[in-house]
Amino acid sequence: MTCMLDPNNGRLNYARGKIQAVWAHYNHFGFEINGDRDDHTGDTMTSLDADTGEDQNILWSWGASHSLIQNLYYDGKNLYVASLGDAYPMNIQFQVCNIDTCQCIKSPTVVQGEIPGDSTGLSAGRQGGFIDIVGNRNQKLFVYQRKAAKGGYHGKSSTNSINELAVLKFDSQLNYISTTTVLSGDSVTRINNLKTVAYGKNILIAYTVIPQSEVQKFNRHRINPLVDQTYVALLSGVDSSILVQPQLLQPYQTSASDDWRVLENGSIAYTHVDTNNTINIYLHYSCFNYSQLPKFNYNIRSYLWLWKFYQLESYSSTKQFSQYLCQLEGCQLSQHQSTINKWLKQQRQH
Repeated sequence: MTCMLDPNNGRLNYARGKIQAVWAHYNHFGFEINGDRDDHTGDTMTSLDADTGEDQNILWSWGASHSLIQNLYYDGKNLYVASLGDAYPMNIQFQVCNIDTCQCIKSPTVVQGEIPGDSTGLSAGRQGGFIDIVGNRNQKLFVYQRKAAKGGYHGKSSTNSINELAVLKFDSQLNYISTTTVLSGDSVTRINNLKTVAYGKNILIAYTVIPQSEVQKFNRHRINPLVDQTYVALLSGVDSSILVQPQLLQPYQTSASDDWRVLENGSIAYTHVDTNNTINIYLHYSCFNYSQLPKFNYNIRSYLWLWKFYQLESYSSTKQFSQYLCQLEGCQLSQHQSTINKWLKQQRQH
């Protein structure tokens, strides 16, 4: 067997002086009876010392197959891994790993029901990322999407009748707790790529949609910047309800290979690999100037950025929006109310 041909998509994580990497690749298992190559795709997970490159360990050598999208998340104790499979499994395979012992627990059944695939690199689902529940490190949230479809391969079938963008809750050992559907219906079938980041105590999601005319049983994974659109929305980190409805984000695109990160000042940085294989970095920091604001905690500064980003016209007064911040974060803004109101009025003029 020839290992690790044509490595493609993957993810990196840094934790306690070590680098963990998961990536999809081909293995060559020989030849079929008719002479064709017997090549298959799966993912491998490794760990090594970040400074020396030594202390190399293989956490697994053949995980989800075919591993279409991967996510890594380290919560200070455990490393969580998710891989979307189109065959083994036709679902999202989750693993939780101890980065010191390199021992992992895996489960392909955290998502209730199935996410059909066709074993050729196509799936009726997409995955976002892991989110910590504030104040409870023993539970995690994970955002995913799936559409109604029938799939299968080599006599094995898989069926899903649900169109949903949903938030999954499970414990630190991958035991299922609950699922909350955020969006449903025909519009969900158009979702192509999905990103999630923790935003204060809540969840910021971004996703691309393809034209309705292009919807198939298994939608394309690649993006088409000429016709695809990207939306962003804010979900509650408590009950996964929609706090800010999806808003069109123009002219940016996001693909399965891109990453989103919230920075210390509440702005958001994200990458995008375009059709020329050029890495572009977008930073939404110039929406307004923080210099006239007092030193609020991180969450409040983030929501002030959000207000400017979304142009939340539904809030008829700055006082109403300040009260909205308190509702989201349970904060006490009385000592800063006058400064916030003055600043927000200035922003409405720009």
